[in-house]
Amino acid sequence: VGVAAFAAAPMVHLLFFFFFLLSVDSFIWLLPGIFLLSLSTSMQNYLAALRRPWTMFVGPLAAFLLNLPLNLALIPKYQGVGAAMASSLSYGFWFIIGSLFVWRLRGG
Repeated sequence: VGVAAFAAAPMVHLLFFFFFLLSVDSFIWLLPGIFLLSLSTSMQNYLAALRRPWTMFVGPLAAFLLNLPLNLALIPKYQGVGAAMASSLSYGFWFIIGSLFVWRLRGG
């Protein structure tokens, strides 16, 4: 994720010249969400292995319910960057919920 953040602007400039440089900010804001979504997906698989299907539904639903108002609040002001912020925050929330389920199921 760190390498992608530093390489984004030079790579976009190299491949697309200046036409898509505005997309780099959105990409960088989305990177933490991509990382947390990958961790959440692993936790979802772990919860599935524990045969706790209801826990697999709660995290994505909560992230979706958070994402809607965040999109409504952030997109009008920040456009694509706002959508990336909303997604990263929602994926982070999903990760926190999944972590709490795993912690509780492991006896924490």
